[in-house]
Amino acid sequence: MAIYYQRDIEKGLDGDLVINARGDLEIATAPESTSQLLKALVATDLGELSTSPQFGANLGALIGGEMQTAMERIPVMIRDGLRRAGYIDQGDVHVEVYPIDVDKLILFVELQGSYIDENGQEIAHPAGTIKFFFPYTKERLMEWT
Repeated sequence: MAIYYQRDIEKGLDGDLVINARGDLEIATAPESTSQLLKALVATDLGELSTSPQFGANLGALIGGEMQTAMERIPVMIRDGLRRAGYIDQGDVHVEVYPIDVDKLILFVELQGSYIDENGQEIAHPAGTIKFFFPYTKERLMEWT
């Protein structure tokens, strides 16, 4: 299991930047920052970010295809995206995919790891699970909140 220490600007549930009481941008904790990065990677297609064209899991390539193929390919594509990005250890991420409707899958992406807090102390953090709906007949992946 890797130890994560990077901290990034915090984003709210709607994806907007979070502003603190002083009017400054809020900085996310290491667990929140790592989770935000994983969410972005899963929801991004290759070439979508002009500054990092190799960033993303590229799940949009599966839209319109066979359900069984998507179920088999999604975990592989997420691991490939993690390998390309190099920020999150592939062994710290576990992906499960289940059909929930004729045109929809649900993804459970579990993130494990240890973290360094703002005081430089290692903290144990329970594994967190991020849930996504994958509408493979529509256009965008949506996080399930």
